[in-house]
Amino acid sequence: MKYRLIVFDIDGTIREPGFEISNRLKQTTQILQNRGLILTLATGRSLQSAQQFVEKLEITCPIIVSQGSIIWDPKNESILREVNMEPKMVRMAIESLKDYKIDVLVFLRDKILVSKITPWISNYSKRTNIKIEIIGDLNDAIYANPLRVLAVGDESIITYISNKLNSAIHPKLYVTKSLPMFCEILHPDGGKGSALEWLSNLLKINLSQTIVFGNGLDDIDMVNKSGLGVSIAGSPFELIKGSDLVACSVKSNGVAKVLESLIENGDLR
Repeated sequence: MKYRLIVFDIDGTIREPGFEISNRLKQTTQILQNRGLILTLATGRSLQSAQQFVEKLEITCPIIVSQGSIIWDPKNESILREVNMEPKMVRMAIESLKDYKIDVLVFLRDKILVSKITPWISNYSKRTNIKIEIIGDLNDAIYANPLRVLAVGDESIITYISNKLNSAIHPKLYVTKSLPMFCEILHPDGGKGSALEWLSNLLKINLSQTIVFGNGLDDIDMVNKSGLGVSIAGSPFELIKGSDLVACSVKSNGVAKVLESLIENGDLR
């Protein structure tokens, strides 16, 4: 079998506001699972937020969540891998963000630590079903073993911060933009690409036998390491440049169409 593992990013790849996972994609993924292919997710969403998509696609393989910081097994409901930031990394991240007018969120496994509640943070908590805890001084989170630090702000500010941090603290920390207004900071062994390598080793599947679908800068490493990397129309240029295929949009069933074409061509037996 040429391909054995198929990896889906969630937001902007298989769903977006107003266009949830389509029945067409659900039917196609069911066909693939019946044929013995393994499906999984790789998302920046927290575990609590991603679990609903495990149910929608009937996924049984371990999934990659929290931007690669956690790999969770839905069969046993257990965490197989967790990459926490070290105190010096958290301190470096918080110090690097202190001078900007942005929201800063520190993600633990089951909650988010913030210095204050803003309308955006309140809405985010409700949308993603994650508990928020106000700690006043974010430096108090240094020894809390967080998974990642998220900076949220205007796209121009986040782009500036992301570029600056990538120059200043990479490779001491992993820095990426998951959305135009999100700059995410993780342990250098965090990130979806590192998590995909770990998972493929666990499953005894060569990365060349992996198909990855993604739409963000945080998907670049995964796409580059896969046997077939598929970006979504409208993705950042850097991702499209490194992709083997470009699928049409979520509302046009782009992912389902690519999978159907691969089935028809005999690449997904």
